[in-house]
Amino acid sequence: MAHRSNARLLAPIALVGSLLAVAIITGSSLGGDDSATKPTDAEQRVGSGNAKKTRTTVVKSGDTPSAIAEREGISMERLLELNPRIADPRTLHAGDRLKLGP
Repeated sequence: MAHRSNARLLAPIALVGSLLAVAIITGSSLGGDDSATKPTDAEQRVGSGNAKKTRTTVVKSGDTPSAIAEREGISMERLLELNPRIADPRTLHAGDRLKLGP
């Protein structure tokens, strides 16, 4: 009887682990918890107690600057003015926090 390699036994375990990791990552980026789109305490506190709160949004997988502007009800020009680094859409990544204004 031929000697079996440990890789034959570990390959299915590695495959299941990889699939589970992908499912967890994509499941968390598909939504469900909208708490990520709420401003943090630091973003809300700008100077004195009378300061305006800064609205933000979190980029979701597949978002484009124009889609974000439309979804959030602001002009594309305003979104780019507040977030100049996203003029090149390739710099936009899921999980990035963008300013939407006061």
